[in-house]
Amino acid sequence: MDSVSGKSDERSSLDSNWTCLVGETKLDDARPTILPSEIKPSDVVILVLGATGSGMSNFIDKLTGMPAENGTQALGSCTMDVKAYSYCHGTDRFIFVDTPGFNSSQLNNVVLKKIARYLDNLHRQSVELTGVIYTHRINTSHTRDAQLTGLRIFAALCGDEAADRARLVTTMWDEVNVDDVVATENTIRAEWKLLLDAGSRYERFDNTGESAWNIVRGLGGNRKTLLLQRELVSGMKLTQTTAGRQLLLGISQDIMPSFPHNPRPTTQFSEIKPTDIVILVLGTTGSGMSNFINKLTGMPPESGTHALESCTVGVGAYACNHHGRRFVFVDTPGLNSSKSQNEVLTRIAHWLRTTSIWLTGVIYTYRIMDAHASGAELAGLQLLAALCGNEMADRVRLVTTMWDEANEEFARDTESRITAEPWKALLDAGSGYERFFNTKESAWNIVRGLGDSKKALLLQRELVDIGLEFEQTTVGRQLHLGTTQVRPAFAFYPRVAIQVSDMKRTDIVIMVLGTAGSGRSNRNAKLPRSDPAQWMSKHMYMAAMANASSLLTLQDLTTCMHQKGKFSARWWTG
Repeated sequence: MDSVSGKSDERSSLDSNWTCLVGETKLDDARPTILPSEIKPSDVVILVLGATGSGMSNFIDKLTGMPAENGTQALGSCTMDVKAYSYCHGTDRFIFVDTPGFNSSQLNNVVLKKIARYLDNLHRQSVELTGVIYTHRINTSHTRDAQLTGLRIFAALCGDEAADRARLVTTMWDEVNVDDVVATENTIRAEWKLLLDAGSRYERFDNTGESAWNIVRGLGGNRKTLLLQRELVSGMKLTQTTAGRQLLLGISQDIMPSFPHNPRPTTQFSEIKPTDIVILVLGTTGSGMSNFINKLTGMPPESGTHALESCTVGVGAYACNHHGRRFVFVDTPGLNSSKSQNEVLTRIAHWLRTTSIWLTGVIYTYRIMDAHASGAELAGLQLLAALCGNEMADRVRLVTTMWDEANEEFARDTESRITAEPWKALLDAGSGYERFFNTKESAWNIVRGLGDSKKALLLQRELVDIGLEFEQTTVGRQLHLGTTQVRPAFAFYPRVAIQVSDMKRTDIVIMVLGTAGSGRSNRNAKLPRSDPAQWMSKHMYMAAMANASSLLTLQDLTTCMHQKGKFSARWWTG
């Protein structure tokens, strides 16, 4: 009895939530709707999407035999909220879900939010969809921006696995001369090629009940969960889902819609362990960072094999097991703009500041088909060098990609040019150079070459050991400068100033004196770098005086000697 009561309460809650979502809109009694809680897993559920005026509601009217709300095929959008209509056909109960048109009087994000809420409710009731129908007016000669936006959201909402459940339907055939629009139909189908190649089907709707039912019956009885539903149930916010990101990105009209694959399962940064082998992957947009990680982890690409546009919109970690060890690869957006650079580096800085994780390596990708390093490329290399520091140089791999697509002679010329300049300073400092041939074996050969030892990034030492704010670090200052003219080179570990009160009698204290410009500070920089830990472990401190004749300096010196006793040695310069 309690379980029945609980289930009833849950349904009441769903109905209440949905009533709040649709607001005060009054439903037309001529077209009775049903609530999400009344839909059962055994129902055949069809979602209908499209641009405003493409005939979504009219298509449902022909299936259910209901009268149209406002004319037969209204150009304006009559549907303001997501509504479901039931109809018994044979032994099955069909549920047709009507939606507001994209680019209607409502903003697209409002429309998507309503659809997402509805689909999330259905999924939580174990209701899967039999199909998704997208309508398009045949008397529109070209796919306009508004319709492309709707198509991209439609593709991102379905995902690759549900592509065979999608039907791209042209409408208004009863209003045109068929011979006049054959060329238009061919153009539309060419524009939809990526969607059709993924498994969706194209259909004509002749504005009759028979035509509508032929399309629906062609979907069969199989059911699948949409990508958007899986993402929402996994805990993503709408703006984090593939459809939500597609809407926010507002990609220009020259990029054709395609079904995205399942999102790669990410690992939370808090879940990374000190025993993990952690590799950071950096590069500019289109250089193949995500593809490199896909080959390592065996995950499908998010948008083609080598996407020129950036698929990665945030910093994410991806884990996989290899020969008994857990590897974590940190993917990043391309370092092509100050916005993406700042986002990547501040996210990494926050992670490094709050954990004790050291990296095994940093991989920087570069397209071998780019003959010359651009300003953005140089800026990215400078940030790489400032992020890692000189002591981490041997943990860096500069990797050229796209060898499987390049002309070999051209690629070898490019390779000779970039390894000589601008990569020379980085390679001379100890970084390695590798080719990536777009295979799993090639990717793992590069990663295995890093070994399994770990080091702290310069940024990590500056944040954690010295306590600098991000803006004060070497990479933070480099980001602020935005310099692209200087050849990239690894920065050295910065000198650490300490208070006199922190010195001990057992410390080896060396005072460096001299007049201004005589090289006192440079003397400090010339200490051995082969093994800094060896001499720094002796608590050796350098006192670089501003000016030996300064009264303030002499007072500080007197205080230091009074508190700490005599110095072990003196170096005089000048």
